[in-house]
Amino acid sequence: YVDAGGDPAFVADYDVLAAVAEPLLNAIDDLDLIQADSSIWERHWNGNEKHFTYTTAMAIKGLDAIAELSGSSDYSEGARRLELGLCENLVDPDLGLLGNAEEEPQSAIDLAAVEAFNHGILDAQGPTATASFATWEDRLAVANGMGFKRNDDGDIYDEQEWVVMDLRLAEAYRRGCQLDKAKAIEGWITRQAYLNLWSIPELMDPDTGRYVGPTPMLGFGAGAYMVGLHNREAAALDCSTGIDQTCASILGGDTS
Repeated sequence: YVDAGGDPAFVADYDVLAAVAEPLLNAIDDLDLIQADSSIWERHWNGNEKHFTYTTAMAIKGLDAIAELSGSSDYSEGARRLELGLCENLVDPDLGLLGNAEEEPQSAIDLAAVEAFNHGILDAQGPTATASFATWEDRLAVANGMGFKRNDDGDIYDEQEWVVMDLRLAEAYRRGCQLDKAKAIEGWITRQAYLNLWSIPELMDPDTGRYVGPTPMLGFGAGAYMVGLHNREAAALDCSTGIDQTCASILGGDTS
């Protein structure tokens, strides 16, 4: 909103600091992560809560944004604390970025974690990204050969091809200079829309690519497609310059 020319006074008008930013800071726990929650895939409560990578990654992005809008270093300091927690608890040297802190690494594969690369928390050309891309391609690619399921949890909903994850991974590929992979996914979604009255679904059959689930889907379908198009310039900049932030640099090592 502000980047598009909106008035940043909305932060005060809608009490964003007290209603959103402060509760987010207060949700950082002893692991330096956002406390266990239901996260993007709506695992809800009743013992299903976990320290999800997606939640912490999006909190880092949000806290940095509110720090810029408010001029308060408290929020950027919170974001830096979360970056430490992410690198200490949610990264496996072989598998890359895990989906949560509770499951064993081999059982914690979740493509929602890709947002850490799309939002500049970790370099999409760095070692964690390289390991993550390889893991997701090995563990989450669907049988039709074009897209990806959302995670390795294995229920019938998880096992479908998730268009939003296809498109978010395509953006990460662009940021990591893997343009051929990005274009292949984007071309697949575009051709499917062309053959289906220009509609984009939530899900596709993992074997055949046929549309299943809600169609059209706004946020997890067409909305994700538009976000990918909108972010191409920023993705190209990340590809050409890198963001020079890896877990090594966050934890105090070099940036290689």
